[in-house]
Amino acid sequence: MKLLIVDHYFSRPYHEALAAAFPQVEIASGRNFAAIDDAALAGCEAVFALGHLYTNELVARMPRLRWIQALTTGTDAIVALETLRPHVLVTSARGIHAPQMSEMAFIHMLALTHQLPRMLRNQAQATWERWPQSLLYRKRAVILGTGIIAEGLARRCKAFDMEVVGISGAPREVPNFDLVLPRARLHETLATADYVICLLPAGPDTDGSIDGRFFAAMKPGAFFVNMSRGSVVDEDALLAAVRQETIAGAGLDAFATEPLPAGHPFWQEPRILISPKHGGTTEIYVEQVMPILEHNLRCYLDGRPGAMRNVVRSGSDRPLVQPAEIQ
Repeated sequence: MKLLIVDHYFSRPYHEALAAAFPQVEIASGRNFAAIDDAALAGCEAVFALGHLYTNELVARMPRLRWIQALTTGTDAIVALETLRPHVLVTSARGIHAPQMSEMAFIHMLALTHQLPRMLRNQAQATWERWPQSLLYRKRAVILGTGIIAEGLARRCKAFDMEVVGISGAPREVPNFDLVLPRARLHETLATADYVICLLPAGPDTDGSIDGRFFAAMKPGAFFVNMSRGSVVDEDALLAAVRQETIAGAGLDAFATEPLPAGHPFWQEPRILISPKHGGTTEIYVEQVMPILEHNLRCYLDGRPGAMRNVVRSGSDRPLVQPAEIQ
């Protein structure tokens, strides 16, 4: 079996760890797909890479492809590919991102609340300025979504003595949430929020759903934080809401166009904080995701696709690998 691993930061650690654990697998790796030659693409049976790197043209150059393991939670761009053949299995790295996504959300919440940009401007100008500090303490956080990442974020909110309310399409009791409400009650709940943190997936039901009506329902002193996908937010409506002081500000880790263009007005808006899609990446990412990779590769080699973790697209019902194919 031939496996291809592509990752800007960690392709070599992935390669070395999997080669040691699976000596029967022929592995090629690189920092980007441009560094992979045509022969490696044509011969690979499985590919491990970030979900947004796959394109129609790229997949079309992989005639032997049977399995895609995304190194991300998001796989919507993969399963939407027109050149993705029906038998190709797709799995994700869902379940590992709660620590880093939660911390990045808190960076935005704390920086907005305590006016960190103002402090940094004062430091650059050697200006000693003091003001009464706002706090997260006893504030209400409304989290859009109640999945694994939301659970991790809610736990950290409770450590700051915050009240946590979730909005979900399937309301249920969730650890560390004081209350979980249905989507039908979204706008009335927004009016009570001090912080609204978006963890919604991209899709036809969510894209563009964070719009002018959404921001109008928030109170003027509230902050909006987007840790999910840029497509769910109407960026013009968000910019207008901040400039018109409909809301107090926003912290953004996802954008409609990534990288965010240099001329985008978000860069110049002092009440918008920007992080460059930092939320999912950590220095220990290999350690976090490797248990999924090793488990799924072992299942694949054993012909047990049904036992794989985070199956997004099952592909063919027949065994994906016959013993004779294992090299």
